[in-house]
Amino acid sequence: MKINLIITLLAVILLNSITSLAQNQDVLLFKDKDGLYLYTSSAAKEKLLFKANDKQIFLDEPYKLVNDVLTFGFAGTITHTISGYNSIEKYHKDYYSVDMKTGKSWLSGKVFYSALDDKLTIKTRLISSKGDTILAKDSTTTLYSTSSTTHGVVYNNSKPPYPVSRVGEKSTFSKKGNIYYTEKKDTTLLIKYNGYFDPKLGRGNFEPVIAPSGDYIIFKFLPGTAYIGEDKTLQKIDIKTKKVSVIKKGEYKNASFSKDGNFILFLRHEIDNSNMYKLSYAVYILNLSTLQEKKIGRAYAAAWLQ
Repeated sequence: MKINLIITLLAVILLNSITSLAQNQDVLLFKDKDGLYLYTSSAAKEKLLFKANDKQIFLDEPYKLVNDVLTFGFAGTITHTISGYNSIEKYHKDYYSVDMKTGKSWLSGKVFYSALDDKLTIKTRLISSKGDTILAKDSTTTLYSTSSTTHGVVYNNSKPPYPVSRVGEKSTFSKKGNIYYTEKKDTTLLIKYNGYFDPKLGRGNFEPVIAPSGDYIIFKFLPGTAYIGEDKTLQKIDIKTKKVSVIKKGEYKNASFSKDGNFILFLRHEIDNSNMYKLSYAVYILNLSTLQEKKIGRAYAAAWLQ
C-alpha cells in the first residue's frame, strides 16, 4: 500500500513539474488584420496587446523586447513608377512598440526603400513614444542581384536565403533539402536529401533548430518522389552520433524550443471554418516528455515570449 502511495505521489510530482514548465513561458500570437495577443500559459487565456487595422500584415521577422517594450513590424506596400526609361520601385515597413506594463502603443519606426536600376536607397526613422524622431539614417548601396524577388522583400540583404538557428557558437541551416551544422567556423553536412529537390514543393529536410542544450537538432521532413508513401514528420538528429529518429508524424511549421528545451511551439495548417478568407494557422505546444500536443489558438505567426 505504501509503495503504491509513493508511486502515485511521484507520478503527481512529475506531472506537476512538466505542467509547470509549460506555464513558465508565455506565447505571442501575431494575428494578421486583427492584432497582437499574449497567450498566458498559467491562465490559458489570450490578452490583446495591440489592435491592428484591416490592412496591417505582420512582418515575418523576429520581434524585439527591451525593458518591457515590445517592438514588431508590419509589411508596407510596393509601388512602381516609370521615369523615362527607368523603373523606380518603392517599399516601406512600419514598426510599432507596446509598453507591456502600461499597454501604451506607438509608431516607433519607419524604413523606406527605393530601388532605381542598380541603386538602393534606404531611409530609416526611429520615433519615440512622444512622437519625436530620435534617429534619422540614410544610406545608398549597389544592388548586385537582378532577381525581382529581392525587390521589396529583402533587397540586397547579405544574409543567406535560408533561416539559421544558433546556440552559442553552434548553428544549423537547411539548403536544398540538406541539413548543415556549423561549430565555430567548421561546417559539416549532417543529413543529405537523396530525392529530387523541388524548391516550389519543398521536398526534403527543412527548418532545423538547435536544442537549447546544443546536443541535438530538430527539423521537419517533407517526403518527395524518392519517399513514396512516407508522411510528413518532425525528426531529430544527435549532433555527435548523427543518429536520426522520428519524434512525431504530422506538420510542424516554424518549430521553436521553450527556454528549458522541454516544449516546442509550432504552427499547423488547419482550415478555419469561422473565417476561411483570413490567413492563419493553428498554434500548438508539443510536450517533448509526453509527446502530447496542446492547441492554444490561431495566428499568422507565434513566438515564445523570451
